[in-house]
Amino acid sequence: MSRPSTRAARRRLLTLARTTAFVFALLGATGAQPARADGAAPEAETPVRAAWLPLARAALAEGDVARAGRALAGARDCFIEHGAACGFARVAYEALLGVVYFEAGDHARAAETLQRVVVERPDDAALWLALAQSQRALENWPAADAAFGQAEAHGEHRAAVYALWAHARRAGGDVFGPVLILQRGLAWHPADATLGRELTLHFARQGALGAAETAAEDLAAAATLPAADDPAATADEPSGAKASAGAKGRDDPALWRFLAEARLDAHDPRGAAQNLERARLLRPDDPELMSRLAAALAAAGQHHAAARLLARAARLDATQAAAAAEAARRAGDLGVALRLNRAVPDPAARLRQRVELLIAADRPADALAAWDRTQRKAKAGAAPPTLDDALRVRLGWAALQIGDAERAVTLLRGVHSDIGRRLLQVARTCAARPGGC
Repeated sequence: MSRPSTRAARRRLLTLARTTAFVFALLGATGAQPARADGAAPEAETPVRAAWLPLARAALAEGDVARAGRALAGARDCFIEHGAACGFARVAYEALLGVVYFEAGDHARAAETLQRVVVERPDDAALWLALAQSQRALENWPAADAAFGQAEAHGEHRAAVYALWAHARRAGGDVFGPVLILQRGLAWHPADATLGRELTLHFARQGALGAAETAAEDLAAAATLPAADDPAATADEPSGAKASAGAKGRDDPALWRFLAEARLDAHDPRGAAQNLERARLLRPDDPELMSRLAAALAAAGQHHAAARLLARAARLDATQAAAAAEAARRAGDLGVALRLNRAVPDPAARLRQRVELLIAADRPADALAAWDRTQRKAKAGAAPPTLDDALRVRLGWAALQIGDAERAVTLLRGVHSDIGRRLLQVARTCAARPGGC
């Protein structure tokens, strides 16, 4: 581009910068010049080349990284041609360049650039944080940890930063460091749900389930803390700190469910049931939570309690009906199991479970009758039942129990499983005998 056209482009950019008020509001511009004492108009503003960095910052604020890059390219050209007359220092240009690299996903160049900048501006917490984020994206965990520490030392105390810092420590293989970092963050933001969850999950991952549950209790208790702008807010927090106004602590059912799974993995179904009861206090009508709690109760040997809970879950969600019927069978209540079985939405699953329930109750004739009724309904236009190997074996066994060897042969013919083939041999032997088996 020729020099006249370059100057024309710069004049257009200056016009845009002057007429777009939010650019100067975002960037802390000095605003309008004061009127002169003699009433004359103010002197002309800074030349056009001084608007490049403000335009780049405005583009970043709008999320337009490409436009920010183009503005910085203009700033570079201006600085090469005019030096300090462009109205900005080289370090300011490089700081913004590092941020643009980071936003563009070029973390290596961002880290390289920002590392130079923080040497000249060591008190800028925002630059340290950008450097930490770049090193974290590069999985350079020690460098990220050091940069996060510098950001905190220079006034960066946001809750999200402590969470990211703890993740960097954990990813670097440090077991105890994340605890200290998250606790420091919670000292500034005692009601922050993210920090509380991260601390709980870190303890649980390390197998310290008692500490994890204590952290979860603390997170639940933090829900009652006063807001940051509450006149009654506690003063027992770090100097200058305020709890995040939008970060409300809360008792998290997903967190208690995670702890319950950890308890089950540790072969502690009673502890898992207690954690799931805590989650259910928050969501009393959640069928999935009821199902998980019932499984924990069953693992702890409390089959009747599990059956009652699943029966309630089945009333809220029909997909829980099969599990509820099975729980009732294990609790020894066949009548309830058969009643719950009628609510199973899938016809094939419903028939299979009904046959199993009747055979388990030593009612093989009723099991075969249930199969016959399903076949009659299929002939009348209903969806035909699926007779897979598992169902064939169960029905064949029922036929053998009532002495109908020929029907057992018919049902078991073509079965591929080992137990099915053995039953078929028995049925054929019985059918060949004059008096049966």
